[in-house]
Amino acid sequence: MEMQEQFRQKQNDPEGLEQLYQQALHQKSADDFNLAVQAAYTEAPDNPLIAAWHYRLQTAVEVTRHILWKYAIPLSVLCGLIIWFLSDEKFKYVDDVPLFVLLAAPVAGVAVLAYLSLASRKGLLLAAGLSLGLLALTAYALLVVPSMPSYLQEHAATLMLIHLPVLSLAAVGIYLTGLSAQPQRRFAFVIKTFEVITTGGLFAITIGIFGMITFGLFQALGIELSPAVARLIFAGGGGMLPVLTVAIIYNPHLPPDEQDFSQGLSRFLGNLLRIMIIPTLFVAVLYVFFIPFNFMEPFNNRDVLFIYNGMLFAVMALLVGATPIHARDLPERLQVWLRYAILAVAALAVLVSLYALAAILYRTFMAELTMNRLTVIGWNVINIAVLVSLLFRQFSRAESEWAQGLKQAFNFAAVAYTVWAAFLMLTIPLLFR
Repeated sequence: MEMQEQFRQKQNDPEGLEQLYQQALHQKSADDFNLAVQAAYTEAPDNPLIAAWHYRLQTAVEVTRHILWKYAIPLSVLCGLIIWFLSDEKFKYVDDVPLFVLLAAPVAGVAVLAYLSLASRKGLLLAAGLSLGLLALTAYALLVVPSMPSYLQEHAATLMLIHLPVLSLAAVGIYLTGLSAQPQRRFAFVIKTFEVITTGGLFAITIGIFGMITFGLFQALGIELSPAVARLIFAGGGGMLPVLTVAIIYNPHLPPDEQDFSQGLSRFLGNLLRIMIIPTLFVAVLYVFFIPFNFMEPFNNRDVLFIYNGMLFAVMALLVGATPIHARDLPERLQVWLRYAILAVAALAVLVSLYALAAILYRTFMAELTMNRLTVIGWNVINIAVLVSLLFRQFSRAESEWAQGLKQAFNFAAVAYTVWAAFLMLTIPLLFR
């Protein structure tokens, strides 16, 4: 706070700011000076002097990112060893589910929070609080689900396995964006998350190939490696990936909306998903056309209904990924067709979502409300609300603000998904006993 106050006093004095910066370097408090610059830039981005310092320090931070490996390597190794230890087959959850499958996401979430807070040297208390909350929810799942009636445990365990990763990601998002983040910042976090997950998937494929080659070489020599070694390669190696991919992709010194999206996987994924909008629209039109000929199928077949809901989440991810970080990054003609394509896909997704919701409500009315049906109904209602909000914002705003309208709808989605996941985690064991 002292550095920020000094910066405010000299923010219109070029010589004074340079002296303050040199003093910060001498006292090894350059990070505090950087935070003061970022805070001032957020408040007054049009101030030329502050903007100059913002871009100067942003470039300097990018150059010195290798220093962050001193946090990334030990934390990734620790995370990998914990998941490797938990992957022992003697550790089971309910219904013989391996325990590490449940614990992998919260363990990785806590490790990522530790890395981000240590590397940026800010928000340590917030990261600690979010980590404790995440671990408390995990402990709740470990203790409460096994106490449920045996015929309900499998379904409850499945819901915990699905929603703990959602809440782990939400904890990281709250740390990086805050509870009341602007849509642009939260949207940027989601796009960076796509990039991190894609990079992690590529690394996981590499680990898988390495593991198969290693076992093949030793088998050629007549040597059989122990299960512990296999777990060390696959579970332990996979456990290292969350922290390592975040360290590679994300710059902890900058907020999500100031990250680099101009190159690498971010740009590739954005272009790829925009291209996929057209074939998705074509398939959606065909599918809606064929619905009347097989109208009762999801009403009678629960597997078809699950496929519907999975596809709806895929469509939501496609719409998010196809939306540009800044509309100005795309040519005007491309913006026009992309906007209309997104609107068309969203409108068709609303129809399919209503169809799926009618099917699950019908099945609930004809039988009973189960935890799976409650979960699906909630997710369907949220998806419909998000898509309707997206469409409404597009027709109630100026065309020049189309991308901002999408981001506001996605911002609502991020909050709603987190709240619903937390609600299910806490109440499913209490409502169904």
